[in-house]
Amino acid sequence: MRADIIFDERFKKTQWAADFNHGLGTSLSTALMFNPVSDLSPVGDLATKTVDVWAYESNKEHTAEANLAATDANAKSYDAGQRDVDHMVRMWGQSRGHDIDSDYTKYFLHAGQDQYDLSRNDSLRYLRADR
Repeated sequence: MRADIIFDERFKKTQWAADFNHGLGTSLSTALMFNPVSDLSPVGDLATKTVDVWAYESNKEHTAEANLAATDANAKSYDAGQRDVDHMVRMWGQSRGHDIDSDYTKYFLHAGQDQYDLSRNDSLRYLRADR
């Protein structure tokens, strides 16, 4: 669930950037259509193309920033989840009389980590529409 929230936030940021840039380009094009001076048509075309190029590059930059932030947050979330599982399994083993570093506890520790990873990936697969 944590990762799904992180990726939803990434989607919102990239979608906002795309919508903003599209709106900016469309507004300029629309404003230039109502220009009463026909001699400015080449200037208007150049201005529109310049804004389009800037919007495209800006959108790539915002998407890269959102992807980097989501990847970093997702990695931190994953690591925190693994530490939570480790702690839970060690405390569970200890509550049943096993040392936290015993082979018994280590077996369940690895099983818990594997199950966490599998469950997390399954959740993402089912929750993410873009996968």
